[in-house]
Amino acid sequence: MIIHEIALRYTKALKNLCKDKEERSQRLNSLEYVSNLLENDSKVVKFFASPEITFAQKKNLLEKMIGDKKDPLLLSYFFLLLKRNRFKFLPEIYREFRKEIYAELGISEGFLFTAAPQDTETKQKLIDKLQKLYGVQLKLKDSVDPELIGGGVAMIANRRLDFSIKGKLQRLKKDLLKHS
Repeated sequence: MIIHEIALRYTKALKNLCKDKEERSQRLNSLEYVSNLLENDSKVVKFFASPEITFAQKKNLLEKMIGDKKDPLLLSYFFLLLKRNRFKFLPEIYREFRKEIYAELGISEGFLFTAAPQDTETKQKLIDKLQKLYGVQLKLKDSVDPELIGGGVAMIANRRLDFSIKGKLQRLKKDLLKHS
């Protein structure tokens, strides 16, 4: 079975465990927290993947990792993933769950590439303008792309909005070559 199919199956199971949108949204946050721990720390991944470490040891570490964010139902879900050797797929399960919950809540995901890091206020102004332009609620992930020189590129669904200096120079070059 491929990873995507496994993620879809366990996403559906988690979604069915939630009573309503609010509960799904709360679980999404907890799922994100644990998923990020797995994606950002190779030692944690090795620990949970190791056949030499007992289920009880894995369970104890997982409870400590979650700490005060304990959700008994989600914790049982994680234990099930551990027992079935599916815990390593948690980041993919999280991405699928997030996609479904965002669709349910009417949120579109997008990416923002800028030449330099943006402060929170500037980023929020841009999000507000893009939300008005596209008529959707947005969650933007941002990253720095030094090749852009200045400005940025927003990618939302299958749309691309290029307001970078690099993009403007390329369009200018294309226009000049067209008219020469």
